[in-house]
Amino acid sequence: MNTAKHGCQNCRRKTIMTITCKCNMTVCITCRHPDNHKCTFDFQEEAKQKIIKENPVISGEKLERI
Repeated sequence: MNTAKHGCQNCRRKTIMTITCKCNMTVCITCRHPDNHKCTFDFQEEAKQKIIKENPVISGEKLERI
């Protein structure tokens, strides 16, 4: 989907430095924030899945009462 060799897919500027977003869109420095280029990637869901993966549920054995 890259239309220009060194260009922003949002504002169509030809720039030397571009950034590839998590939504696979190549954007310039001014359009790099998700709000500026209408990013379709779900950052909240990614964060939830990362927390679930990195923090497994740990349950220990219960102690018997005397």
